[in-house]
Amino acid sequence: MSDPVAVGQVPAAEDFRLAMRFHAAGVAIVTVDSGRATAGFTVSSLASLSLRPPAVSFNIAHRSSSMPVLRASDTAVIHLLSTGQEELARRFSGPAEERFADPSLWHRPAGGAPVLHDVPVRFHVSLVDRIPIGDHSVVVCAVEQVFADRAHLPASRPLVYRDGCYQEVSPLVRQNPGPNRTL
Repeated sequence: MSDPVAVGQVPAAEDFRLAMRFHAAGVAIVTVDSGRATAGFTVSSLASLSLRPPAVSFNIAHRSSSMPVLRASDTAVIHLLSTGQEELARRFSGPAEERFADPSLWHRPAGGAPVLHDVPVRFHVSLVDRIPIGDHSVVVCAVEQVFADRAHLPASRPLVYRDGCYQEVSPLVRQNPGPNRTL
């Protein structure tokens, strides 16, 4: 990395990108259906916004092939991935025509966005706002429903993305999660 950027000076895009590669982030897949088209894409920008009412956000590039469908949609499904689902993450970050090519990986509920099979957690959300910032938009979502695979969730490890590759997370110290710390 180059020398630190002086205060008041905007960092070069490549310096910022290199610095962000250090940040590990959870991996999720967002699926949407506008009634006319379906789209899905991998994100590593999912963030919790509010507990009451439950809300999350994620970011999407304006040039994304999924952006037109996202703009025309009112709802989405956000799927949190676990270790072992790297291929699914790659599929939904690859060519748009290949994302839903394998029908054994998903199903479509009546009037909704596609639901991926075998994910540990998924949120069914209403799309509240899309806020353009630079070359991306922040998408604000109200969480309407949470589905968690309670039987497998304690043993699941979240899939994260760091330094250009998918990785897993391991606890530094094993802790008893207690009665209020698991889904």
